[in-house]
Amino acid sequence: MKRQDYIEQLESRIADLNARLEKLQLQAKLAEMEYREDVQAQIERFQARRDELSDTLDKLQKAGEDAWGELRTGAELALESMKDALQKAKTRFES
Repeated sequence: MKRQDYIEQLESRIADLNARLEKLQLQAKLAEMEYREDVQAQIERFQARRDELSDTLDKLQKAGEDAWGELRTGAELALESMKDALQKAKTRFES
């Protein structure tokens, strides 16, 4: 996959995760108090990972051809971590 194609795909995946995060934040606001603090902590972890991924995306866009492969691996790991964090937070509402 070419770098620009990957960057566009990553941007799309981040946008999708952001939309899911917004939905989760709304659910957290409506949640019972006992769940709210736990879910809010998970949301904050997710947001920190999202910010790290956004930084990686910026680096990826500026990286030369030699470095982008390494950055791509880091972006994939960060993306999977974000998905896991979001799923854990979402699971709290389904319990």
